[in-house]
Amino acid sequence: MDKEKVFDLEFLRDQINRKGLKWKAEETKFTKLSVSEFRRRLGLRLPGARTRSRMQESITRALQAPALSYPPSLDWRNNNSQDWMSHIRDQGDCGSCVAFGVVATIEAQWNILKNNPGIDLDLSEAHLFFCGGSCGCSTGWTVAPALTYAQDHGVSTESCFPYQDHDMECTLCNSWAEKAYRVKKWREIAGVAERKNLISSHGPLVGCMDVYDDFRAYAGGVYQYTTGDKLGGHCICIVGYDDNQGCWICKNSWGTAWGEAGGLSTELGWFRIAYGECGIDTDYPAYVIDDMVEGGIQDGENQGSAPCCISTIAKGTPYEQDLVLMKEFRDTNLLKSETAIKYMNLYYNYTDAFVEVLSTDKRSRELAFSLLDTVINAIKTTGTSSEFRLTEVHIKQAMELVKRIAAYGPAELQQELASYHDELNELLAKGRGKKLIEFVRILQRHSAKPRPKIRVQKSRSGRSSKG
Repeated sequence: MDKEKVFDLEFLRDQINRKGLKWKAEETKFTKLSVSEFRRRLGLRLPGARTRSRMQESITRALQAPALSYPPSLDWRNNNSQDWMSHIRDQGDCGSCVAFGVVATIEAQWNILKNNPGIDLDLSEAHLFFCGGSCGCSTGWTVAPALTYAQDHGVSTESCFPYQDHDMECTLCNSWAEKAYRVKKWREIAGVAERKNLISSHGPLVGCMDVYDDFRAYAGGVYQYTTGDKLGGHCICIVGYDDNQGCWICKNSWGTAWGEAGGLSTELGWFRIAYGECGIDTDYPAYVIDDMVEGGIQDGENQGSAPCCISTIAKGTPYEQDLVLMKEFRDTNLLKSETAIKYMNLYYNYTDAFVEVLSTDKRSRELAFSLLDTVINAIKTTGTSSEFRLTEVHIKQAMELVKRIAAYGPAELQQELASYHDELNELLAKGRGKKLIEFVRILQRHSAKPRPKIRVQKSRSGRSSKG
């Protein structure tokens, strides 16, 4: 266990009582972990300020939409005296919550579509997460690309690619496409009333939320934030709601030694959360799966793999050491500016797009050299650890460069870069010069000449079953 302060359960209980809240805190397997250990049980990449602002605007517009009808409560764990949900899973020590939230929704939606709660699908979170384009356990993922992969390729069964809670290569069974289930259509929704209407008429939704330190101790009741820091973002499956209690009912992916039971499910692992808490219906959209079909779509020889991150394809190439350095930037406190850390993480996740656009687009290359040379000169002038700021001219150059790279890259990259656009006035502020110069030189080297073609190498080794 890391050397961090011990979780103060008694203080939390006292705060719950003082505030008159209606949830129970107990010692769990997560209260015994350090904060850094617990963060690995999350995995939703947090949206930037601009993305959250757009979401809040969408919710505001939804409040002005015509009224929708829905019952005062609905729980797919006990709807028409049937439990339509699959069993609780455990993502373990890996930031793969997005895959688990999406797969849980797919499994339930198939039962509802076929009007048969007894089908009990067990689909492969490993297939979706490790073949679908995530950058691995330490990086996490977002919902839109996960659903896009499930739509373009499908998700096969757990037996075809058993999940383990560490980074795995995409290694599917030969018959994966025959065993897969594919999303035909999905969409993002904003309004609270629309969410309730769709849950009651259609089925569970993929949801997102912020997780705070106190949530580790949740053991039942309607959760409301009480005390502690925000630790990260998390993806879950919203299985119902209850207007009488003022809460959403959710399926988590932390195993059966946490949470509460409910409906017809005797398993622990579920939770209730009050409306408006942790951004679940104020800062984040929900996602509905409109239709599904059996059978996956294989893309040539790559087993349905869709890597969007060069960390999955850089081994054995000149870029492997670059990615080691990028990971060091991301995972350590070498850069004290939050924006600079975000920038490093962005580069790490989308090196492929950065390299390609810098090596093929002359204007982007000119912008990159001008901006990066300014950074180096500022470091040399002010010292290795002094603060420096880019001029307005170079901020504008950075913004133009970001737009150009976004236009080249995939849709998810465009969305992420949009959230950075308003933060460029702090770009690379408070950096430690020596490491920052290494980063700049990497970008300059990539700008100087086209990179060699990199081919994906697939492992055929077997994997053990979910533990």
